[in-house]
Amino acid sequence: MSTLARHALTLGVLGLFACGPLLGLDDLRVRARGADPSGDAGDDSDAPPECTANAECIAKAGNTPALCVAGSCVVVDQDLCLPQVLPSNDMLARDNVVVTASFIPFEVANQLRNRFVYAYDLALTELAEAGGIPGQTRRDVAMILCTSEPEVVERSVKHVVQDLELPAIIANFSAGDMTRFATEITVPAGVLTINPNVTAETLKFQPVEQLVWNLLGTPEDVALAYRPLLARVESKLRPNGLADGPLKVALLDTNASIESAISTVVRLGPQDRTVEGSGKRLLEKAIAFNGKSAADNGGDFKRIPLPAIEQNGSPNYPAIRASLIEFRPDVVLAITAGEIIDVVFEVEKGLSNAGAPLPHWLLAPRNARAVLDSYINKDNFQARAEKRKRFMGVQYAGAADDTQRQAWLERMQARFPNVPQAEYAAAENFYDAVYWIAYGLAAAEPGARATGRNIGDGVRNLLSGPSIHPGPLDAIANAFRLITAGETTYVGALGPPDIDKRFGTWNSVGGVYCYGIADTQPQSFAPVYDVLRFDRQSGTLTEAPDIAGKCFIGF
Repeated sequence: MSTLARHALTLGVLGLFACGPLLGLDDLRVRARGADPSGDAGDDSDAPPECTANAECIAKAGNTPALCVAGSCVVVDQDLCLPQVLPSNDMLARDNVVVTASFIPFEVANQLRNRFVYAYDLALTELAEAGGIPGQTRRDVAMILCTSEPEVVERSVKHVVQDLELPAIIANFSAGDMTRFATEITVPAGVLTINPNVTAETLKFQPVEQLVWNLLGTPEDVALAYRPLLARVESKLRPNGLADGPLKVALLDTNASIESAISTVVRLGPQDRTVEGSGKRLLEKAIAFNGKSAADNGGDFKRIPLPAIEQNGSPNYPAIRASLIEFRPDVVLAITAGEIIDVVFEVEKGLSNAGAPLPHWLLAPRNARAVLDSYINKDNFQARAEKRKRFMGVQYAGAADDTQRQAWLERMQARFPNVPQAEYAAAENFYDAVYWIAYGLAAAEPGARATGRNIGDGVRNLLSGPSIHPGPLDAIANAFRLITAGETTYVGALGPPDIDKRFGTWNSVGGVYCYGIADTQPQSFAPVYDVLRFDRQSGTLTEAPDIAGKCFIGF
């Protein structure tokens, strides 16, 4: 989030990020990919290794981050990665350190001031203070921070996988890139990828050799919540059913992979992946209104596709807005990312000028904050206290038992007292990713080398047995003690795991968010998440116990 750059880290955290001068690089190399092993290289086959420890390479590079990889010094490419290492640069020089990499946006003014780094820093600091991973040889855990910028992210991934030969990475890629990088780069190299983000359907069912561990489910998981949410809105707007007139519903969707997948389920239902189902669509789980499916509603349903900006699309906003205004919907399902910003204001303006009722907007996982900041918190066309009653959306639901998440938030606040909680409150999946790697390695075979396959085996030993937790020193010590005794269940800030061991993917559900009651919440109040939660068994939404104090009556 760009607003994070406005908040300073505490002096203690800034002290972790001292970087050394860029000296001595002539004597080091970035490992060449696909180099021919024949020729001059063969003449040195009996030569002693250039290095036996990272510390030698770091010293040779003038205190710049570098690793000893298979006896050769490899410099961390600072065109692709930051010179700062988490939890501290000196950790990289320690013997037996396990190095991983994460990917963060570099376009902000200070790359270290974002929710990903805050979450990673806390986890890695906690593990360092606990003494690292115990065993016959104690192992520290360190992290290199590399760029996730779209134009260079592939180079960044290849650098950490092929040059630095790291055993595991924490992804932060688009859904399309995540699938491609896993199948083409990380899996062939035997590198484990912890994916804290949404899992594409195409990735979940790929043969990834148990080398991808997804901490969020698929868009299909979250999309199922739209059917009961629309039914609630319909009962509010049409309490007497069709006697009050047919409900008119518009659907805005983009061709970005996440939104496209959600939209498909919203319109047609999820795929039946049983043997008998053979992939057919379950229309009974798609949206329905006026007693019919979307397709059967004829002129009372209008779909308006938008080319996604992240796919270099250029939406024709005047035509899109005109089409919506002419249609005069009662409900708009806005399955978009930031594209919604250039739609909602002008549509509400046009409808208001025409004296038409303003619609209810059912938003998506990636446009909740954009709409809040750009429109809902303003009094255009309607007082914000009333306007907030018409905006709600669907997001990946948080933990049903949020005990560990609340404990994590308290530790985050203690670590970063000058950073507003709203800036990192949705980063628990990135925090947990670090512990899946550390505890996963500990849960592998005794004395197992730090390889992607060993960590991948280990994380599957963290799904049943006594509960273990992240966090304070006593919790970490207890976790490692229980891990040595057998299988355990890692219950982190994301809550008790519901992971399909076959596919390495969390079984997520949709949670409904709304916007705080304007006269009781600050103007910049963030979306209120999980006020309703989708229940897979019943196909309905269950209410949070304190919903009345957070959202409008009748929600």
